[in-house]
Amino acid sequence: NTNNINNTNNINNIDCGNGVIEGTEDCDGTELGTAECTTLGLGFTGGTLACNTNCTFDTALCEGGFECGNSVIEGTEECDTDDLNDEDCTTLGLGYTGGVLSCGDDCMFDVSACVTETLDCGNGTVETGEACDGDDLNGASCSDYGYTGGTLYCNVTCTGFEMFGCNNYDYDCGNGLIGLGESCDGTNLGGQDCTDRGFSGGTLACDSNCGFDTSACTGDFCDLNYWYNDGYCDPCELMGGTVDPDCADICYNSDGDCGSYVDPLVGTTTCLYAEGVEDPDCTGSCGDAAIDGWLGENCDGAELNDYTCEDFGYYGGTLSCSDNCTFDITGCDPGTCGDGFIAPFGAETCDGTNTSGLGCEDLGLGFGSGTLTCNSTCDDYDVSACIYPTCGDDIAEGPETCDGTDLMGYACEDLAGFIGGTLACNGTCDGFDTDGCTALTCGAIDLGTLDATIQATGDLCDGTGSTLYDNDSNCTGYSSTGSEKVFQLVVHAGATIDITYETEADNALYIIDSCTDTMPASCLAGADANGSSTPIETVSYTNSTGADQTIFIVADLYSTVCSGTPINYTIDITF
Repeated sequence: NTNNINNTNNINNIDCGNGVIEGTEDCDGTELGTAECTTLGLGFTGGTLACNTNCTFDTALCEGGFECGNSVIEGTEECDTDDLNDEDCTTLGLGYTGGVLSCGDDCMFDVSACVTETLDCGNGTVETGEACDGDDLNGASCSDYGYTGGTLYCNVTCTGFEMFGCNNYDYDCGNGLIGLGESCDGTNLGGQDCTDRGFSGGTLACDSNCGFDTSACTGDFCDLNYWYNDGYCDPCELMGGTVDPDCADICYNSDGDCGSYVDPLVGTTTCLYAEGVEDPDCTGSCGDAAIDGWLGENCDGAELNDYTCEDFGYYGGTLSCSDNCTFDITGCDPGTCGDGFIAPFGAETCDGTNTSGLGCEDLGLGFGSGTLTCNSTCDDYDVSACIYPTCGDDIAEGPETCDGTDLMGYACEDLAGFIGGTLACNGTCDGFDTDGCTALTCGAIDLGTLDATIQATGDLCDGTGSTLYDNDSNCTGYSSTGSEKVFQLVVHAGATIDITYETEADNALYIIDSCTDTMPASCLAGADANGSSTPIETVSYTNSTGADQTIFIVADLYSTVCSGTPINYTIDITF
């Protein structure tokens, strides 16, 4: 006890400045012990070591050396801020099986978040030792890493983040306007639907990061777009399909072709996601001053691929590249109201006489002609010089469907249910007068009532084929304008039928409830899932009307028009 008391007193009685090194002092006055610049372990190569007034070393006159905290690993440093020298918990040789490695204030590894137990990475829940897990980012976002927006992803080992989806774009996700870096915004999908994204149908949505959400789209994307066995490893199981057999081959095969790529669905490269290894043919990295397309790089360092601010809708300024090899437009200049340049991303609607090519008649306000300009604040159009149309002047303008002899290029055969004749305009210019048109006579082949399996075969071009029915993508997702045959069938109430249609050319199959509905306004079911290599389409339909129903089956060709060469078909109908 006495010794402890005496030791405490000795510590409390340290006298910095008495020329004697005591207790926790590094030095005292001119007394440096045996220390000099080169023995401090700080990388100094020479110079004069001194002592501060608080009895710590003064290295101001030492030469060389390194600085902890400058993000550059120097001397005896194991790491420096975010630079971990490509190490993680599992590579230190200390027995850790996972977790998060970080760098301490002394530029030595901090292993406090490393773990030895097996983590359940991939269960979507952050556990001790994990930085993130799947969609659970533990509250992290791109802004935590110096970006203005975008989508942060968790890496495949749950030890850190992938930032290829982050960006420094100047946009406001959630304002309903699609800006640079956005695929959509709220309910504004830019006119896109699931079929535009490569699916057969379903409901397309926009996620909170203004990227497309295809989770409610239907169909096997990889099958529909021939991605299986195409030489690339694709996450097909996340796109309505099965595991891509390419992955087990190309990810281990050094054949000179890079078959892996960064995919937002998995938040990393597809080979790392599928196989845990990278395709040996995929080389390069962000920061090597070369744009690596497989990594999804837009730019790299000073290499901007000849892009400028003007390419992104800006007036001018300096385009640069972010640390994750996406464009940084924070140095771009949007211009000012009155310069005749429309500032991007909804900042201006128009500017001076620049209305983005729109005229009075494009506003949907009933104008037929005139001169559209911009108001003084650039946030709305000036319609003071716009003119409303006059019905009867033989000029179809604005909301007019037609006007006198001006039929806007339409003829009887362009309208559903007509095959020819003379089209006219009605007296109010808001619709056509079809009294002079020749109505379509239904030429459907009557298959009777479905009480047993039906098979119909023959030549689609045997004289009863036509090109009257033009599916404008609302039935099947794709426009089909080729020749067709139409079949009439009575389906019992509550019955579910399956129809298979096979031809020798790329085809489409759909069901309508009116024989004269040649450009189907009402489509009961349809399919156009396969291309010319597998011209077989299948459709299922249930009669839920509560009574027997007459339907019309259109066996269409995608674009082929009969020209004298037989095109054989087979239709099988079961229930």
